[in-house]
Amino acid sequence: MTKIVLTLTIFLCLLVSSAFGQAPNLNDGLQAHFEFESNLLDETKNHYDLTNHNGKLNYRKSLKTGQASSYKGQCGLRSTKSYSNNTYKEIALSMWFKTSTVNKRRQVMFQGAYCGFSIQLEEHTGKIEGFVDGNSDGAGISSKRVTDGKWHHIVYQNDGARSGMYLDGILVTKLKEKFVKGTGTLYLGMTNRGIDQYTGLMDEVRIYNRVLTDDEIKLLSEKKPVEPEPNLVKVDAIKPINDVPATPKEATDATAAEFEISAFPNPTSGVFTVKSPAEGQLYIFNLSGTLIQSVNVNSSSSFINLSAQANGVYVVIYTQGEERKSLQIIKQ
Repeated sequence: MTKIVLTLTIFLCLLVSSAFGQAPNLNDGLQAHFEFESNLLDETKNHYDLTNHNGKLNYRKSLKTGQASSYKGQCGLRSTKSYSNNTYKEIALSMWFKTSTVNKRRQVMFQGAYCGFSIQLEEHTGKIEGFVDGNSDGAGISSKRVTDGKWHHIVYQNDGARSGMYLDGILVTKLKEKFVKGTGTLYLGMTNRGIDQYTGLMDEVRIYNRVLTDDEIKLLSEKKPVEPEPNLVKVDAIKPINDVPATPKEATDATAAEFEISAFPNPTSGVFTVKSPAEGQLYIFNLSGTLIQSVNVNSSSSFINLSAQANGVYVVIYTQGEERKSLQIIKQ
């Protein structure tokens, strides 16, 4: 009798499973997941944990408890280890965002540098776009602006040949697109060059090595971040993008037009001149965020020598009181 009851129970379980299907498993194929709950950890076993641009932010440190990361168009986050999608046959990117800012430049929200993908706000229009082929030309773009100060959810995914963009759980665009693979670094709120910074909030950022079903996308789009957001993880408040040491606040009569810097020759073989206001501080960083030089400025022309440094792109930052200007210099 026991054997008959057990057999009947198993049969009924199989019948129910067949009739109603399996519940969506949002952990299946999950390769990176940033919850921003008191830390910048990747919740998956891959540990693509986040830090600021110069790598000095302790991602395990207990930050303010909250449900989103906040960006003010001045800095961003990057993964502490290399990310690779070389083994993927498909890819899906999922995230929540909230912004009311439209810029004359694009705003990069989530980028896989050298891995072919990006989700970003289009310049001037406030529409959101995505691509996985390493080229923003021909990117999938939403039909409406999303810079309305409300929470929106996006999924951008590719099955190896075609991409689809889902906005708030609804498919808004489809296109033919080849999925480009590679090894690089994950960036949130900026590009790998530290530019095109995003202004707004982001939460629940995910990467999958498979495409999501309509039911899974619907489920993700229903998990709206809790309002209000009293204790956001404020990226800008944690550390400036290039970790420029703070200078005492002081009065200045410099106007916005006067507060400009330039460098020449650019590109340079190593020695170049920075033109700036007469007093302040210059910092030169490589793109890894390492401070190369710090120069006290006491004239309008400062001579910088990077002859001993490797060829590449360097960031020059000039500070005067609370003001800051930056530019990039190419050594070749």
